Amino acid sequence: MLSRRPFAAAGARGRSRHLSREVRYRLGRGPHRAAEAPAGPGPGARDHRAAPAGPGVSTWSALSAEEQKLFARYMEVYAGLITNTDRNIGRLLAALDTLGVRDNTMIVLMSDNGGSAEGTQTGTPNVFAAAFGRPVPVPEAARLYDVMGEDQTFPHYPIGWACASNTPFRLYKQYAHLGGVADPLVIAWPKGIAAKGEIRSRFVHVIDLYPTILEAIGVERPATYRGRKLKPLEGASAAATFKSDSAPTRSEQYFELGGQRAYMDGNWRAVIRHERGTPFEGDRWELYDLSREVNEITDLADQQPEKVAALAAKWQAAAERYGVFPMDDRNLIIKLSQDRLRRGTKTHFDMRAPMDRLSAHVSPQVGGYSHEIIVDLVRRPGAGDGVLFACGSRHAGFVMHIRQGRLVYEQSMTPWVERIEPAEALPDGPLRLRYVQTMTARPFEGGGALFLGERKLAERTFANVLLSTSYDGFSLGADLGNRVSTLYEGHNPFQGELVRVQFNIDSTPFDLIESKRFIDRIGIRV
Repeated sequence: MLSRRPFAAAGARGRSRHLSREVRYRLGRGPHRAAEAPAGPGPGARDHRAAPAGPGVSTWSALSAEEQKLFARYMEVYAGLITNTDRNIGRLLAALDTLGVRDNTMIVLMSDNGGSAEGTQTGTPNVFAAAFGRPVPVPEAARLYDVMGEDQTFPHYPIGWACASNTPFRLYKQYAHLGGVADPLVIAWPKGIAAKGEIRSRFVHVIDLYPTILEAIGVERPATYRGRKLKPLEGASAAATFKSDSAPTRSEQYFELGGQRAYMDGNWRAVIRHERGTPFEGDRWELYDLSREVNEITDLADQQPEKVAALAAKWQAAAERYGVFPMDDRNLIIKLSQDRLRRGTKTHFDMRAPMDRLSAHVSPQVGGYSHEIIVDLVRRPGAGDGVLFACGSRHAGFVMHIRQGRLVYEQSMTPWVERIEPAEALPDGPLRLRYVQTMTARPFEGGGALFLGERKLAERTFANVLLSTSYDGFSLGADLGNRVSTLYEGHNPFQGELVRVQFNIDSTPFDLIESKRFIDRIGIRV
């Protein structure tokens, strides 16, 4: 159970104090500290300043009282989640102890990137809303204060907390600065690692983990698999660091994500902060000396042009070797959506129960499209309610169900619900039900109608058509994910006989104007 209570006071003290505490902790104890560099002013001193706040970060004092209260709650939820994760790792360790296998179990704990700025400047109670073109205003989000972090929400803290969480590093996820790519790595293996609680001040990249594990367990990777030659490993084992804090690891590495680039060579780090939509050729390399600072504040590029040129050449060579080109600097949400459109969307689905839940990746993609859903079923007397199909969750999803004998269709995107619920009850026996969605200005403007056979039961013009769904996938005859509707509890399986469900989708690709409508509405800009 996630609890926010222990963190309420800490959140209320504000971002500035949290950031200061993070600076002291991470620079004083973090694995990236440069032991050879003394603290304090003077030659060779380490820089203890916090990196400048990124774009979109306001000072705590500039926030309104409502914003401070809400923003503090977002961090309380995050802290509660981390604590809950920690406790459950403890439960896992206890179970391994009970089974008598903990000593010979290797546990690897890491993060996938730095703190995320995808919560936008004001945070969100539902990250899908910001991603899918309907950011939640602060007053609307504040109404969810008491349930933030519970099942009703899918929150993400504001950019300012990402800045604090990444201290002392600069910027955040989706950047090549250390705030985006410097991650914790903890490895525990009592039988294989004699050291207890020691810190290794060595660089390890995620591609090194696979060869490290192979060496640790004494497995040699085959050269071929099922008769096909395997690609050579690009990482290198760091298993030697298990025994020695002086064992060498890789000293060079390139980085690239969405046009953001970096190259690290020993203590030297060259990095580019690319602005989306601008020519890559106009980007400027920055240069930092990590033996002096890890916060990437003092740009030495103008003082050391030869070093910049050398690192830029190394980055270019690595990019050519590892298939980086052509670079793509589109917003990730835009890229995923446009790539889906380019591949094409399946226009017809024909399903029969019983059927396993479908992954979100292969579920019917109806968001923003005109489409028809046809449901053939049999309602038994006194047993004709339940979910006919559901896709996604209340955070971003759609569902058709029968409640107290009446047909209901809903699109949900917390905190909003678009619902069509005719007053007329359905008869028993064999029925053909239809939902028809008609778009008037794709992908957000349109409405839907419910039919019994060819007779229209009810219709509604939506304030905002659902663009896409959450990760929960598609289920037939029950809602097997995080439920889409609050009108029922649990899976709510259909009580009658679900004969057949068909989707007919007009997935004509978006034109330029429709694509621009989508791009203009996206709330996540990093």
